[in-house]
Amino acid sequence: MKKIKIIFLFLFATAIGWTQEEVDSFRGLAWNTPIEAVAFDNEKDIDLIHRGRSATSNYYERRYENLTIGTAVLENILYVFDENDLFYKVILSGDASVNEDMEYILLQRFGKPDKRLRKNTKSIRVWNVGEVDIILSEQKSKDFVVHFQSNEAEEKFEKDNTTIDDF
Repeated sequence: MKKIKIIFLFLFATAIGWTQEEVDSFRGLAWNTPIEAVAFDNEKDIDLIHRGRSATSNYYERRYENLTIGTAVLENILYVFDENDLFYKVILSGDASVNEDMEYILLQRFGKPDKRLRKNTKSIRVWNVGEVDIILSEQKSKDFVVHFQSNEAEEKFEKDNTTIDDF
């Protein structure tokens, strides 16, 4: 069966004037929320299950997560926290059978993409929504993955390290 891979990255960037509603959270969890303050829909959620670690990130799943977005049924949703335990990314994965559903949801929610790229078997669409960039990348694969990523922690790091007066 032909499968498609989708990647969304939500990166804080400069707004270009779109009138779309800003994306300041995922399911009510605001970007840059400390892990100890995690709450979904204003309810404290202590059922985060640690699923992995990289050099700069920790990956968690919610127990009893609702794995649907519109009509798209997902296989997994990972909440990613940086080395300072601040929420900055969501990774959704699912079967290619819902690829068209996910693409339709994005087009309806954010309108026509601001940028389109095509490279070999890969198609990339980019939306600039307020302070968030959304990147949808599709390719032939066994499944799809969606990334929502905030760049607020990186911006703070850059600001903290470019405004020094020690030397």
